[in-house]
Amino acid sequence: THEPASRFDLAERLRHCAGAWEQALRARGVTLTLALAEPLWLHGYPGACQQVFQHLMDNCLLHAFAGRAGGAIVVEARAGDGAVHIDWRDDGVGIAPEHVPLVFEPFYTTQLGLTGAGLGLASVHSMVVGLMRGQVTLDSAPRRGTRVSLCLPCGGDAP
Repeated sequence: THEPASRFDLAERLRHCAGAWEQALRARGVTLTLALAEPLWLHGYPGACQQVFQHLMDNCLLHAFAGRAGGAIVVEARAGDGAVHIDWRDDGVGIAPEHVPLVFEPFYTTQLGLTGAGLGLASVHSMVVGLMRGQVTLDSAPRRGTRVSLCLPCGGDAP
């Protein structure tokens, strides 16, 4: 990214994104619940964080709720131990166990030619781990939804 690092409130950034997603969520009958500690200060890359959230939302709308109307996404975020911890959960179709270890690989998709190019979660991993020096994990099971957990170091002089 060419974006300079800056101090920003991640909770405010998530609320901004949620406003931008309102129409797409309503059209699909998907609810989004934000459970955010206030404020969540980071010294990092607000644009990259927004891209991460967009990829996670796109992934939910393209895959988690494919072929069905309705669903729920819950995003929880809190600060602790010098980092911001984010849990992004959906109640979608889930991911088969044999696919879970591969989801962060570039171009990995089980629906080649049908949806995206398999770059969304690879981009999430690259930005969170490479750029932000954080961690990202994914837990999922068929018919039980998916949880993506992010841990982003506060960095800089963030409280």
